This record gives sequence, C-alpha cells and structure tokens, in this order.
Amino acid sequence: MATIENETFTYCNALASVTFGSGVSSIGTNVFYGCPNLTTITVDGANTTFDSRDNCNAVIATASNTLVLGCQGTTIPSTVTAIGDKAFENCEGLTSITIPTSVTSIGRYAFHACEALASITFDAGSKLTTIGDYAFLFCSGLTSVTIPDGVTFIGSVAFAYTKLASITLPASVTTIGSNAFNCSTLNTATIGAASQTKYDYPFNDYDENLVINVPAGSLDEYAAGYSNHATQLQATWTGKNITSGDFAGYWSTYYNNGCAVQVDENTRIYYISAVGSNTATLTENTTDKVITQGQAVLLKSTAADVTMSYSSAASACSYTSNQLQGVDAATTISESDYSGNSIYTLANADGLGFYKYTGTTLGANKAFLPLSTASVKGFTFTFEVPTSLTPVPSPKGEGSSYYDLNGRRVSQPKKGLYIVNGKKVMAL
Repeated sequence: MATIENETFTYCNALASVTFGSGVSSIGTNVFYGCPNLTTITVDGANTTFDSRDNCNAVIATASNTLVLGCQGTTIPSTVTAIGDKAFENCEGLTSITIPTSVTSIGRYAFHACEALASITFDAGSKLTTIGDYAFLFCSGLTSVTIPDGVTFIGSVAFAYTKLASITLPASVTTIGSNAFNCSTLNTATIGAASQTKYDYPFNDYDENLVINVPAGSLDEYAAGYSNHATQLQATWTGKNITSGDFAGYWSTYYNNGCAVQVDENTRIYYISAVGSNTATLTENTTDKVITQGQAVLLKSTAADVTMSYSSAASACSYTSNQLQGVDAATTISESDYSGNSIYTLANADGLGFYKYTGTTLGANKAFLPLSTASVKGFTFTFEVPTSLTPVPSPKGEGSSYYDLNGRRVSQPKKGLYIVNGKKVMAL
C-alpha cells in the first residue's frame, strides 16, 4: 500500500499499535482521529519517505524533518524542525508534550482538540518562530503556557477555548491572529512588543475583567489597534527611589505624544512651571490623575512601579507654562536640536533636580528641560504654593494644632497640606 487516505482509521477505539510498511509514500490527514488508545507508531526501516527515528512513536517526513503523525506515546526527536498540520489532532490521551529546541514551526490544527493536554514544555534555546492557526484550539486541559522568546507569529484561534488564566507574549511576537486567546478564563495578558504588524482582536471582546499590559510608551498604539479593549490597557513605569528628605519616594519623568494617560492613586503628577537662577518650581496637578497627550511631566509614587492606563480624555489641568519637553522614542539628543539650549535631565546629584545631560541618547518616553543657561550645573526643586492656600511656617514650638487631610493631628508637620484653625494651609 503506497497511500494512506484521509481518516482511514478514524474512531478505531481499540487500535493501540500501527506499523507503516516500506512502500508507504503518502499519508493523508486525520488518519488516527479519535483513536484514544493508540500508543505505538513505527515505520519500516526500509521506507525512504518516512521514518520513526529514535523510537519516537511518530511518523516523520524524512526529507523535511517534519513530524506528520503523532500519538499519546510520542517523544519528538531533537532533529525534527516542524510539527505538521493536524499532527496530533484530537489525540485524546495526550497529556503532555515537550517541543525540542530544533522545532521552528507548529502547524495548523497541530494539537487541535487534545482535551487532556495539560503541559507544553519548550526546551531551552527554542528556535520556534511560528504557532499556526488553531494549533491548540479546544485544548481545554491547558491552564498555562510559556511562549518562548523568538516566536513572531501566533495564528488565529491558536489558543482559543483553553483554560489559560494569563499569557505573557515576548517582545518578539509582532503578529497575533484574531481570537488567538479567546478564553473565558483569561484574566491577564502581557504583550512585550511595542507594536504589532496588524491588529486582529486576539482576545474575548466581552471579557470586561481582562487586563492587557503593554509597554508604557505604546498605550496609544494599542488603544488605536485594539479599540475594543482600550479601557482595559495598562502599563507599568518604574521610578528611581529617593530614600530621604522632602523628596522621599519613587521619581521618574514621562512623556507620551500619542494619547492621554491616567496614573494610579499612589502617584502624584508634577510639571515645571518656572525656572529660577538655580531652582525649578514644581507645580502639582491636583485636579486629576491624567497626563494630557503631549505633556512632559514628573511622577512621584509611593511604589516603585506606576500603573498607567489609557485615558480617552485630557486632564482638566491646563499644565500652564510647562517648561518640560519629551521624546516618544529613544532619541539622540544634542543642544543644536533645541536652538543651542542646554539639556537637563532628572538626577539626584546635589539633591533631586534637573542636571546638565552628558549622554547622547535619551530613553523612550522620557522628559527633559531645555534651557539657555549653559553655565548652570543643575536646578533643584521647589514646590509651588497653590494660590488658594495660605502659606505658613512649619511650627517649631507651641501654637495652633495641625491636622492632616484625613483629620489626624500631626505633632511635627513637614512641608505639605494641613488643616489649621479650620483652614487649609501649606506648611513650608
């Protein structure tokens, strides 16, 4: 027999072992579909088209090193470079599979409807680049998977109707097909790439609890591409820890020219409204937690990581006279780009402030201060006192009682907002 036709042994429940003779040169699809007890597959050693090298319990196309048929007893040899279309489709007894480093592609429907499949392991140094359409569709036993670095393409419906609770996609993944992760159990998706080659809505459109983490500089990119999920997008931005003094906390700068961004409740937003001979005045956005599109700001947080989300509306704060500017992408920056002005960036040198930048490339989504005062080493911060508040000196001895904004009495108030004699004041 030279040809094994499509679905030849479909639903042969008792079939446990198959041997392909030396003359078999063509094998159709779904040959062993619905054969739950098949554990052994061998190919006659004289066959020049197919082999079952290393006692792998599978059929491998010799010339291409493609595994074309597998079963629950299969061990994929380290010489296999591809898993063919429908190779393990509906393999009911398959509970785990290890994909060796050599495999570069997983075909369409390769593990479709392997409902007992609970573990997928990719060997270290995986060369995998492609996971085909429907590859793990209806693998309902699958609760987790680690996509290896180097994968660039995940096809449509590839992991749909699995039981994944979370998925992390490395920065190499730049194409995710439609409904690739349409899983009702999915709570968190993390996308490492700054952008996608196309946006095909890979997630469940009706899952309002899903959080999609993207790079902090790409909130606008993904909000446009995944407009159905814009309100579910989040990003993390990490600050530098300042451990003492009035500026204790995690500080960073941020800029996004693509969209407005909202920060978490642990974070305060400042901008530089004026610059003196050696000081820069910080004005806080006390109106809301939104950074308007195109506004460069300073962020101070009580936590190392600031959680950001896409905002469809600009801040109610006008950011009047903001002196800061920013870059969206990592940018080679020089004084000649800004009319000869010196470039100052956030640093903690002689106190937290903006100091003359001596590097060449400013990181993506960072803010800077361009000034014509080239002789000044840096500018430390002072805080603007809001016009609606009364400035008072911090008490050194007895006097009026100070209360914080939660109504708690403060014996030694530091710089900040307090209630004194029923009025809101700023302690200096």
